[in-house]
Amino acid sequence: MAGYDTGVYYSVETPDCEGCTDQQSSIVQVRDQENVRLNKWRKMLESWDKYYPNEKAIWLRLLDVARIKAEQEGKYLEMRERARMWSPDIRQIDLDVNRTYRNHIMFRERYSVK
Repeated sequence: MAGYDTGVYYSVETPDCEGCTDQQSSIVQVRDQENVRLNKWRKMLESWDKYYPNEKAIWLRLLDVARIKAEQEGKYLEMRERARMWSPDIRQIDLDVNRTYRNHIMFRERYSVK
C-alpha cells in the first residue's frame, strides 16, 4: 500500500519479494532505499522550525562554501586590485567620496583630514 503525504511518496509496508527475479528484487531494494531517504527528508522538513535559527549554517554546508573558499583563496583580493587598476569610474568615485564624506568615520582613514 502506498500513499502521498506532503508530496512525498512513501510505502507503508513492502511485502517480501519471494519468487522475484534478480532485476525485480533490485528494483524493490532501490525503491525501499529511496523511500527511507524520502521519509528522512519529510521528517526533517516537518521540524524545519527547529533548524531555522541555523539556516545560514545549513546553506553554508549545502553549498560547500568552505571548500570553495579554500579553492578560491586570494581571489577576492586579486579581483579588488584588478578593479582598482582598470575601473574607469574608480577615480571619480574617489574624488566624490573625498569631497562629500571626508569627515565621515567610515572614510576617515583613507581620506584623512589634513
